[in-house]
Amino acid sequence: QLNNSIDGKGIRGDSRIGRISMRSLVGPTIPLTPTRYIGAINTRLGTLQTYERKDRGRASDKDSILCDKEHACLTRNAVASLGHISQVCPITHGLKVKRHDRIRDRVAGYLQDRKKDVEKVLVEKSIILSDGTALRPDIVVLTDDTLEVIDVQVKADMAIRRNLEDDQIVKQRKYGSLAVRRALEKVLCLKRDSRQYRVTAFTVTYRGQLAKHTVDLATRLKFKTLLPSIAADVLADTANMFVVWNRTTGTGRRTYAIRLRD
Repeated sequence: QLNNSIDGKGIRGDSRIGRISMRSLVGPTIPLTPTRYIGAINTRLGTLQTYERKDRGRASDKDSILCDKEHACLTRNAVASLGHISQVCPITHGLKVKRHDRIRDRVAGYLQDRKKDVEKVLVEKSIILSDGTALRPDIVVLTDDTLEVIDVQVKADMAIRRNLEDDQIVKQRKYGSLAVRRALEKVLCLKRDSRQYRVTAFTVTYRGQLAKHTVDLATRLKFKTLLPSIAADVLADTANMFVVWNRTTGTGRRTYAIRLRD
């Protein structure tokens, strides 16, 4: 019923993948405090009271649903939807960075503990290509069989009719070249290594929906058990962003936005 409703529009997709992202919200071992758990449920259901949602079904002035009527938000005329608040608005920028880094650190930490089949893990290691271009992939993993680049991203949900698998292609274009591979081999002190080179995005939406390539990656590198709790954390973090945004006054938003801009 949720998937067929307006609020559930953003979490439609592969039912098998959807079940994985919901497992941490049920059962006796929920890895969230009560407050974060309630926030995670509201995020998943799409019931957080954003301006956009509260205005549903009403003939209100269009300006009443904008992010900031006092020009505090750097994005002019942006509707105060949950997607805008958790993905775009500068008020929540620091929280967005923390959300991304928490996912990166959990995946990297789990892989670093796997001494038997993971030789080395690099986290945000800068590499310089032959043309001078500098890149900093989130995670580089060296196993017995593969050299893998994993780049974490929290994206908007599929309510905008965007295929999450497209996000994988963007990362492959960025890190999939021979020049990037050679730069990584140099950093890892490898000599024209014969291992398979892979580039994968760790993609999850702000509503906890995992992309199929993320589940395939976790299955291949044996950290699939982390996925439900990561999805739950993302849901709770999104709810927290809304709370922070909602508690910030118009004057506070404007001052913060000017500070970011300067």
